[in-house]
Amino acid sequence: MYQHDGKSSRLCLYFPADNEWSPDMLLAETFVAWTIEWLRFFELWLVDGEWRGGGRHPEE
Repeated sequence: MYQHDGKSSRLCLYFPADNEWSPDMLLAETFVAWTIEWLRFFELWLVDGEWRGGGRHPEE
């Protein structure tokens, strides 16, 4: 999740610099699927504090 200002938050679903998404891709196969996967990892993280979703921090 990107940092938020207290009013809104944005999920970090892909790293833009890696060109993992383009406008010709279907949202149902990308953003929707990625969001479902992220929510699954987030729920597990809430249970035990271990992040299993992989990824990298934006400062990397």
